[in-house]
Amino acid sequence: WRQAVEWKGSVDVLVNNAGRLLVKPALEIELEEWNQVMAVNVTGTYFMSQRVARYMVDGGRPGCIINIASTFTVMGAPNVSAYGISKAAVGGITRHLAVEWAPYGIRVNAVAPGSVKTKLRAEIMAANPERAEANLAKIPMKRWGSPEDMASAVSYLASSGATYVNGHVLAVDGGLTIS
Repeated sequence: WRQAVEWKGSVDVLVNNAGRLLVKPALEIELEEWNQVMAVNVTGTYFMSQRVARYMVDGGRPGCIINIASTFTVMGAPNVSAYGISKAAVGGITRHLAVEWAPYGIRVNAVAPGSVKTKLRAEIMAANPERAEANLAKIPMKRWGSPEDMASAVSYLASSGATYVNGHVLAVDGGLTIS
């Protein structure tokens, strides 16, 4: 964030988009693996938010923090418990910091992507087309999300059109979490 300040003069928006996925049955997860997921997804999100918010508060400037959560923030699934729990924590971080920092003019929201067709996801789907079809069948809109869908949601939350949105976890999932 300091480089961004040097480059642009200030930071008005932070997007916490780092994430670590672990696909493994809960009975097999080792403490070190758990700690790695939590370090990136929870600790990294919390303390990066804190640093940027401190910068905003000290400078008397409002701002916006957008965390990238997941549909696993609100739903469970097999073999992704550590990841899902970490993203549920990101939802909690979002709500708690939104309440605490609202008096400073800092809004904190999250985007919870569903199944997004990235390069990695396309490779996974190609390797197991039956599973890909089953997952797609669960999405009411019957299509995969795109990186552009996620970027549009982040852009909206950072925009002047969302100045009264605070503490919200916006599911961008084609209706998956409501089906």
